[in-house]
Amino acid sequence: MDILDWILRNCPGRVETLADRIEVFHDNGDHSTLWCCNDEAGIQQLRALGSVYSRFDGADLFSSTFKFASSSVPRVKGGVTMTFTLGQLIREVESIGCKFPRTSVPFMYQAGIGYYAVDSRSGRIYEFDSETGDYDEYESLEQLLDDWLSAIR
Repeated sequence: MDILDWILRNCPGRVETLADRIEVFHDNGDHSTLWCCNDEAGIQQLRALGSVYSRFDGADLFSSTFKFASSSVPRVKGGVTMTFTLGQLIREVESIGCKFPRTSVPFMYQAGIGYYAVDSRSGRIYEFDSETGDYDEYESLEQLLDDWLSAIR
């Protein structure tokens, strides 16, 4: 799945390409930022997510609804930290007692919901609801995003 194609198909807007990132100013008033990859080290286990970690490295989508961790450096815009690193996210997930399957890697936080991990082999997405402590699963990142979009429309 190409994340930018999904975004523009489902939540269109004006795209601005900068040296280090792509900004999307959505027609509905939301804003998304996707940082471009500059180093592929440390993200091989996240290739199951498609372009999220092959073309991009960290993202803040739909006015901070979804925050995808970057491989090694927090992503900052205008002096404000917009995303955390994979290491920071993994430590946070561990500190709250979340137990994702052993073959999965935490990669994303959703505001008001919780944390997500991807199985590095199958691409299956695991969700941990930080409010209830419940777990859920999705077949893919695309299914997760499609379900979210259906819920907010």
